[in-house]
Amino acid sequence: MKYRTQTIRSVLFGGILLYGATLFGLIFSALAGAGNAARWGSGTPQMNLQKTNWKTEISTALAPADTAVFVFIVGDDQTLKNPYLDRAERYYRAHRADLGGANLRVVRRAQSLSEILALLRSEYRQHGTCVGRLIIVAHGNPWSGLRCPVVKARERLTPETLQRALEQRRIRPAEEELFLKGAVIEIRGCGAGRIRGLRTALKKLFPITQKSLRLVLPKGYELYLPESSGSRSLYRVNATPWTVFYPSGYYPGEIRLARKFQRLFGRRLEWRKALKRRGFAPLSFPFSLEYEIPVEWIVLYPDGGRPSVTTIGKQMSWLKNRRDLKRYLARRGLNLDQFTWHVAPVQRSDGAGGRIPAIRALGMTTAVTILEPDGHPTHSFQDGCFSVFIRSPLDIAGIPRP
Repeated sequence: MKYRTQTIRSVLFGGILLYGATLFGLIFSALAGAGNAARWGSGTPQMNLQKTNWKTEISTALAPADTAVFVFIVGDDQTLKNPYLDRAERYYRAHRADLGGANLRVVRRAQSLSEILALLRSEYRQHGTCVGRLIIVAHGNPWSGLRCPVVKARERLTPETLQRALEQRRIRPAEEELFLKGAVIEIRGCGAGRIRGLRTALKKLFPITQKSLRLVLPKGYELYLPESSGSRSLYRVNATPWTVFYPSGYYPGEIRLARKFQRLFGRRLEWRKALKRRGFAPLSFPFSLEYEIPVEWIVLYPDGGRPSVTTIGKQMSWLKNRRDLKRYLARRGLNLDQFTWHVAPVQRSDGAGGRIPAIRALGMTTAVTILEPDGHPTHSFQDGCFSVFIRSPLDIAGIPRP
């Protein structure tokens, strides 16, 4: 009987201890939750804020299950030496958790703005999915626009091509219901923020004002670089560009180019050393790219009176009298003297089987851009292979950029 009584007492005592521990744990959890609520704000997910606000902003914007982050990789890498788009796709897929997890859609099949809008409309009709964040990645540069056609198989995206497509009703503006209020639209192309008039043109395509959308057009470069020559970690970093021009086919030499950079931008960098690093350089090392920018200008003379352009002197005289061409170049920060010009008389179709006399001027300038990575990567991931970037001499946006 004594043994049985002691056993009952032990069981009761153990139960009391267990109940007390459970109650203490609940009280402690409630106090900790209240402290976190005071620190983070009620209802806000707790996460590591030490890297960037970019990650936090995306993750907290995706609370509704019917909201998605769309990343469109537009176009193709025309050379294996500059796999910018392929790397961008791998980067975004690797950061699926940071960009919304199951709500992230990385798309390669849409190859124009019209196809992007068609896919967004289809997602909304079939699944009721609204856009919380829209990221468009494409090659491009501030002078000839982005390699993201407004309509498939047509010219690059510029304010002029977008405006013309809207006026001709070849593309229909996006409906308000496609976007969550306050959603973000990012155009990640080479110096997209430096394309004069592009922001205004995009406001006619997307319901920026009606839905309080935020339109992001970066002025600098975005690079995907390894930390060092042997590193497998691929970083996304921003870079500051400096660019000078010379007429294509008339390379001035490294010394003269370095002097020109110093005259225009001061002694901020060791320009000649940066010019020697062509294409790829590891994180934090300035390097240079070269690419060509073409300009085609055609003037029609339907009533006759086409001037003679048979000599170089007459061609240059004709060019210098083209105020419309000079205004076009000036809006892009360029001038006639930066180009090598080929001017010739041509015939253009009038659309009714006839021919119209015209003069065609084709100009080509070579841009030399020195990029200085800021050295502060926003994200990285183990790529599993050696990450080497060699830039295409013909494509500034591959990175994307200028």
